[in-house]
Amino acid sequence: MKKYILLSTSLFVVYSLAQARTSSFVFITPPQVVLPNAISKEITIEARNEDSKVENVLETFDLNFVSTSPTGKFLASSGKPISRTMNKSTAHRTFYYIDSREGNFLISVTLTGRGSRESFTITQPITIGQKIIPQAKKGLKTIAQTERTNVSLISSTSDVLSENVFTADHHQGFFEKISYWPVRFFGFIKRLFVEG
Repeated sequence: MKKYILLSTSLFVVYSLAQARTSSFVFITPPQVVLPNAISKEITIEARNEDSKVENVLETFDLNFVSTSPTGKFLASSGKPISRTMNKSTAHRTFYYIDSREGNFLISVTLTGRGSRESFTITQPITIGQKIIPQAKKGLKTIAQTERTNVSLISSTSDVLSENVFTADHHQGFFEKISYWPVRFFGFIKRLFVEG
């Protein structure tokens, strides 16, 4: 009888531990851009089963929050430091982030089951600063250079056009002189023979 009790107890423990295993945790909120010393929008992680579906955890998890920024802090919705647990029978854990240093950083959460000691680490990027990223700055610089090039091109074109206009004016004066030549010739003849 003792053997059966021991066997059933062992099977219950194995079954409980198997049930307690969560397949994965994921961030379900997208990476954010946050101003220095401003609190981020909510950042939420989710527990999932082997089918990648949301599932409540069957044991309490201890959480360890880490940022690659030395000045980053993890907060609760109240603005106070966050508690470092994810309770049994929950599937989501939400927290907030604040940092005084500008830059692109990584935030990580390591979750360790209290009973199973199984551990998971998930990571997500976060940017502290303005929304203009280096690639956009390069783009703006390129646009500015293009505008300067266009201005130079327009300036050069204007010089060419000015020369062309000057040349056209010169030719127009020459043709005007030719068109007045017969009038002057007949005036000369008139003065020579009629008035002479």
